[in-house]
Amino acid sequence: MTSRSRGRPRKSNTARNKRIDAALDAMRPYGFDEALVRQTVDELLDVYDGEWFFIEDVSYRILVDTMLDKQQISSEEKVNSNIDLI
Repeated sequence: MTSRSRGRPRKSNTARNKRIDAALDAMRPYGFDEALVRQTVDELLDVYDGEWFFIEDVSYRILVDTMLDKQQISSEEKVNSNIDLI
């Protein structure tokens, strides 16, 4: 007896690898760290139930916006921790 998967068929890892590679290539000119891009893509894929459309739409706008928000929050936390030391 063969096993069948339920629900939508999963996309292959090869397709995911090509998409993450494209996202990394698109973010490289902006100077974003590769680890930050990968982490943010994974988070967005969780939010959007594995759908790349929302991430790739409008030249990765949601990806850029999310990473900029993360950097701003990180900078604010550093400033606040420095103020606490004074």
